[in-house]
Amino acid sequence: MFKSFVELNWNVFFSELCKLMGLKSENAQNAAKKCTDNHKTWSLLQIAYEGTLQELMIPYVRECLTSNSELSPKGFLSFALTEAKDPNYLYMATMTLPYLQSIINMRIGLRLGNSLAINAAKTIFAPLFHSRNHARYQEIEMSEAVQRLMVPKELIPFYDETESVCLTGDKMSEVVNKEVQSWMPRGVPTGNDWIRVTRNWETLKNLTKKAKEFTCTTAKKSGARKISLQEQIFAWRTLLRRKEYLLNPCDGNKKHISLSSEELDIELLDFNTLAERRRQSYFNRKYGDAQPDETLTRFYNKKRNERIVIC
Repeated sequence: MFKSFVELNWNVFFSELCKLMGLKSENAQNAAKKCTDNHKTWSLLQIAYEGTLQELMIPYVRECLTSNSELSPKGFLSFALTEAKDPNYLYMATMTLPYLQSIINMRIGLRLGNSLAINAAKTIFAPLFHSRNHARYQEIEMSEAVQRLMVPKELIPFYDETESVCLTGDKMSEVVNKEVQSWMPRGVPTGNDWIRVTRNWETLKNLTKKAKEFTCTTAKKSGARKISLQEQIFAWRTLLRRKEYLLNPCDGNKKHISLSSEELDIELLDFNTLAERRRQSYFNRKYGDAQPDETLTRFYNKKRNERIVIC
């Protein structure tokens, strides 16, 4: 999901975000585009999500204050996705509200074992897989979707309750290692320290949980330190505000440009429609006798004559 989203929006705004965060060299830009570091990519996506969402809300709030209208989540979604006329605002809203939000929901679902959040995120994000050359993910997504639809109604509760995500391999080792290290004494741990902690790890976890419940405090789930991104989010918002990229959503006379002022094809705004059509075409070919839809258009970056979306 990370790489699909980053590659799609690289020329539109993500490259500029990476430069703002200090990834300016050619090697750094290539690494960021390929998402070689999962942790850095996740931080960049968080910055893009939080900063862009806050900037998208400013025009809506101003509009409501001017017209004495009531603020509401439903009103904001309607304003951002349907009522706004500025192509730059519409595109950023389309990328942030459905797709970036689905990435956030997927991560939350995986961490909490919430199958509902996971399936909702996959459903929303699925068209992006089909808009690009991700044949493996297209097949996995479609097979899982069809399988869930074919489950008898009587078995749906059982299916939801027993469906889970299992952490294995390096991911599981990383999670366990962090929790074990949180119990280590200060300084360089010895072999006896590792043996003592690992043998009593489950007991220590249960003891901590009971103690927190007894004292009515929240149990600490991990020894990892949470990193604040508020300074980086503010810098991203400042860049968007300085370039006035999202401040005039009612101006329909603007050209669709990237954050670096490169002109983009206005048909990029129809990304959702074409992606859904491509997904439907894939379903028809895989589970029916339909032929590929040759009318699906490709998007172009006019300045570089580069195909950037439908491949």
